[in-house]
Amino acid sequence: MIRSCIHQVWRVGALIGILGGAQARFAGELTSDRHHYEIFIDTATNHQTMEGFGASDAWLCDAIGKYWPEAEKKRLTELLFSRDFDDGGKPKGIGLSIWRFNIGAGSAEQGASSGIRNSYRRVEGFLNDDGSYDWSKQLGQQWFLQEAKTFGVETTIAFINSPPVQLTRNGIAHGSGGFHTNLKQDSYDDFARFIVKVLANFQKEGLAFDYISPVNEPQYQWSSSKQEGSPYTNQEIYRLVGHLDAELTRAGLAARIYLPECADYRNAVDYKGRVEHSYQIREFFDSESALYLGDFSTVAPVFAAHSYWTTYTNEMIYDLRSRIQNLTTHYGIRFHQSEYSLIGLNQVEDDKPGSELEIGLFIGKIIHADLTVANAASWSFWTAVSANDRHLNRYLLVSPNFRDTTKIHLGGDPQWSKSLAALGHYSLFVRPGFKRMDLQGADLVSGLLASAYASPRGEKAVIVLTNLKDHSVSTALSLNGAQVSGDVRAYLTDEEHNLKPLTEIELPTIELPPQSMLTIIFGLG
Repeated sequence: MIRSCIHQVWRVGALIGILGGAQARFAGELTSDRHHYEIFIDTATNHQTMEGFGASDAWLCDAIGKYWPEAEKKRLTELLFSRDFDDGGKPKGIGLSIWRFNIGAGSAEQGASSGIRNSYRRVEGFLNDDGSYDWSKQLGQQWFLQEAKTFGVETTIAFINSPPVQLTRNGIAHGSGGFHTNLKQDSYDDFARFIVKVLANFQKEGLAFDYISPVNEPQYQWSSSKQEGSPYTNQEIYRLVGHLDAELTRAGLAARIYLPECADYRNAVDYKGRVEHSYQIREFFDSESALYLGDFSTVAPVFAAHSYWTTYTNEMIYDLRSRIQNLTTHYGIRFHQSEYSLIGLNQVEDDKPGSELEIGLFIGKIIHADLTVANAASWSFWTAVSANDRHLNRYLLVSPNFRDTTKIHLGGDPQWSKSLAALGHYSLFVRPGFKRMDLQGADLVSGLLASAYASPRGEKAVIVLTNLKDHSVSTALSLNGAQVSGDVRAYLTDEEHNLKPLTEIELPTIELPPQSMLTIIFGLG
């Protein structure tokens, strides 16, 4: 019960936050020792329409889907996809609305000769050496994809890290050095036909993809032995899109091309590393650019990028995301944050996480920044499942708790992690079609984050709050343009709880415990 920390007083919030929209300024002068915030929500001013929250099946989902006992893997997918609640009102899962399926290049069939040391990061390929296709490959991933569809996941994305090994220059699924694509120069058509063949097969099986992402983090050489991957210059991406657009159009498939899964926001907006991999928003979506993609009918008007390496300081977080927002707005396209996990943790200066809870809160912080500053219409974590190890929950949503980490096919005991709960504060309640409302009074620097969303018909509101501080804070909420109506629900994550339902909610004033997240849902009248 939280009646003791709720007060029935409405106050007009001070309009001092940075989170209301694209033109807000970075509030670097604010301090982090505040205990009270006045938050003002303008229900009449909307920003982006949300398209969903997701995660990827790379890499362990294939082995889990193939080998785990049915009850255990069903429990895992329930945690990821379910929107149901148990008898006590606790969520059974986080209701992901986006699922990313990795189309493999065939490194698994090559075994150790693939050059990829970790066998679980080798991925099977549908293409055989004789040019035929084997649709029995990647069966575990196909099982997860079917589960996602069964649970009603709204959007599915097929993404490719490397062309099939039969089409690469070096005959393996990762680069050998250099910054040009590993795709053979005479195989662009073959690669496009491969992609369309795979998409057509899944569509025939009732598992059609909404998007096809043909390149991934093209700025990297991918010459290490860690995973499948291939670099691409901007010119090579443009060339590939031309071939793929023609094949998709010819086949009449509904999937839209999804680009460019940029490795670093700095390559999206500016120059980092090599000029032929940079300025990607402008290069691909400025109608005056020689590489303009807007004339290809199958290209989605979306710029997709990854949040890695851009979270070291609050100023860095704000600066890069505000530049993305300005450019995507200027060119009339949507922005999707399509991959994030806590890579580069050693370089984080502001709010550096250490514990499992702090990692979850930091994920909440980055979701918040991508949605409220970059104006992201969708947000996806990297791997849905990864091994429990010294990295804690940095790279996973569900903790698989393998019975034997050297024999993961033996099964496990999937459990909530703080990462799963943090994403669930958004994904379970901010559904596709919700619109982000203007909110003022909380910011990155002060340690309290807040954002608000309205349902498509405007009858319901969702507020997500994250308290990064080690002390409790109180908030006084006020609305402009609407009134609270109907029941009020709230869900709390802190050290002891994951999306715990709270009862007897009495808006508008709420106290958030130290280091916690709180989602509040109420009617708008």
